[in-house]
Amino acid sequence: MREARLIFHLGMPKTGTSVLQNTILQALEAPGAEHLMYPELGRGSRGAAHHDMALQVKSGDRDANRRMAENLIAEITAAASVRPCRTIAICSSEAFTGVCNIADVATLSDFLASFHDRFDTHAFIVVREFSDFLESMYLQSCRARNFRQPFKQYLASRAMWGEKFFLGILQLREWQGDRLSIEFQGGEFNILDHCGTLFELPMGLLRQLSAGVPSNTKLSLKAQIACSCHGRLEAEVGFDIDRRKLYDLLSDGMFFDGDVRQYTLYGPGERKQVHDQYLAIARSTGFSAYATAFRDYRTRDLPVHDLSFNTLKPADLRKISEHARQLRP
Repeated sequence: MREARLIFHLGMPKTGTSVLQNTILQALEAPGAEHLMYPELGRGSRGAAHHDMALQVKSGDRDANRRMAENLIAEITAAASVRPCRTIAICSSEAFTGVCNIADVATLSDFLASFHDRFDTHAFIVVREFSDFLESMYLQSCRARNFRQPFKQYLASRAMWGEKFFLGILQLREWQGDRLSIEFQGGEFNILDHCGTLFELPMGLLRQLSAGVPSNTKLSLKAQIACSCHGRLEAEVGFDIDRRKLYDLLSDGMFFDGDVRQYTLYGPGERKQVHDQYLAIARSTGFSAYATAFRDYRTRDLPVHDLSFNTLKPADLRKISEHARQLRP
């Protein structure tokens, strides 16, 4: 039996992680992917990503983390023992990004080191340009729970996190050496092609399989507002609404007639200010690879909108009310 390979995908969020994870699940049954393994340990009830594993690592409980590592080693070893080819196991969760900050990264590094003597171990993280990343994360957080913090306040609150994340990534690279690779989203980089090579899959297989996988794309403006202002929406239509069902209903962008499909929350010049702010943070922390990857600012010509509930008109609320039965919890 050849030594198994274990690959950890550490995020970041909003870099195609959900599409990748669901495509991996489909690839397990595909010709040419017989060597692929997606451990069940740490995947939780929904099963698409190893979020439970990442959250356990973040807890910092050394004994629990050691037991989890032992159980993962046992699961991979058992699977590899009955395969004629070299097994490649993948653990993937964007929640690992939360353990990459400088305060917690030692816990993550210790966990990864648990496998170095047992498997050919590799970890990678995909970093996105921060002005784009923060806007995308803000929109996701708003639709996942009732809108609370204005966008500008959110941006101000994340600067320290960004600095700690950059420092943590650099420290993890120092400890893990060549076992960690840092990729940058943009240009010609495609996460499915990158992972296809990393997982030793036939060329183009992951792209092909991803065609039927839903993605968490940016919602149109009214759809985003309806999900972000969930509590206000329930009060206006007069019945309880299941948040996930509402998202599924609105996610194709065609529900509201003439809805704005492309927009930004950044005012004039604000995106470039944030872009330049994180270039400065990258340089001050020594994360020169980030500064090089994203040194060129990409101009956006998008209409500026905020997430005002008043954007939803009475006709929009009536249309949602018509779907009352399928939207109730």
